[in-house]
Amino acid sequence: MALVEIGKFCGQLESLDMYGCTNVRDPGVVAIAEGCPKLTTLRLTGCKAVTGKAVLSLAKHCGNLVDLSLAGCEKVQNKDLGALAKRCMKLEDLDLSECHAISAGGVQHIVSHCHRLRNLNLERCEKLGDDSCLVLAHAHQLEYLNLGGCSAISERGLQELSIGCTGLEKLNITGCHQISRRFVMNLIAKLEFCQPASEWYGYEPKPDSEALRK
Repeated sequence: MALVEIGKFCGQLESLDMYGCTNVRDPGVVAIAEGCPKLTTLRLTGCKAVTGKAVLSLAKHCGNLVDLSLAGCEKVQNKDLGALAKRCMKLEDLDLSECHAISAGGVQHIVSHCHRLRNLNLERCEKLGDDSCLVLAHAHQLEYLNLGGCSAISERGLQELSIGCTGLEKLNITGCHQISRRFVMNLIAKLEFCQPASEWYGYEPKPDSEALRK
C-alpha cells in the first residue's frame, strides 16, 4: 500500500532504495514505475518476490533509469532483461547478482542495447559460462565487472573477455575455480594500468593508474 501511495503522490521522485524489503511485490513496483517516470536510481536488492511483470513495467515507464539493482530478484528471466535493455538504454550501473535464471541470452540483451553501461554485477548467476564471456567481450565500455561465483567460467572465457573489454579496470572472479592464479597473474602482467585486487580474486586499478594514462 505504501508504494502505491508513493506512486500516486511522488511523481517527481528520482531515487528509491528498497534494499531488503522482502515484502515488496509486483503491484507495488508497478505503481512506482507508472507514477514515478523520472526515476534515475532504483534498488530492489533482495526483493525476491518481484517478477518479470514488475521489470516490464519499469521498462515501459522508466526509461531514465541510470542505476538499477535487481540483485536477488530470482524470478527475473532473460526475456525480461530483453524488454528492459531495449527501453532503458541510459543504464550505467546494473546489479543482477543472484538472478539465478539469467544466462548468456540475458547478457546478450544487455550488451546489445545498454551502451552506456559501466558497472555490471553478475555475481552468483550460476548459469553464466564461457558463452557469456564471449558476449561480454563486446561490451567495450565496461569498467567494472563482477563474475564472482560463476563457477562455469573457465580460462578460455576469461581470455576472450580480456581481449574484448579493453577498458575493464575492475574484475572480480572470486569462486571461479577453473581459473588458476598463474593464468590471472599472466593476464594482469599484460594490463598496464591494473594490479591484483586486494579484496577479491581478480584485478583492480593501480593507485597511480590515472597518472599513468596521461
